Amino acid sequence: MKKLIILIISIMPLLATAQNTFTATLKDAETKEILIGATAYLPALKIGASIDTSGKLIIKNIPSGKYEIQFSYTGYA
Repeated sequence: MKKLIILIISIMPLLATAQNTFTATLKDAETKEILIGATAYLPALKIGASIDTSGKLIIKNIPSGKYEIQFSYTGYA
C-alpha cells in the first residue's frame, strides 16, 4: 500500500502543471492563400499569437480546459 501512495503523490505535481499548445494554419477558403498577420486570442487567458510567414500559429503554455478562441484579420472581407 505504501508504494501506491508514493506513486500517486509523485504523479500529482505532473498533472497539476500540465500545459498544452494550440497550433493552427489559417487560409482563405476559396484561394487557399495563407492569411499572414491574422491573430488568434484566448480572452479568458489574455494570451494570443499571430500567423507567421509560413502560415503557422502557435500558442504555448495553455492550462487544460475549454476556451473560446477569437480569430481576426484586419482588412479581410
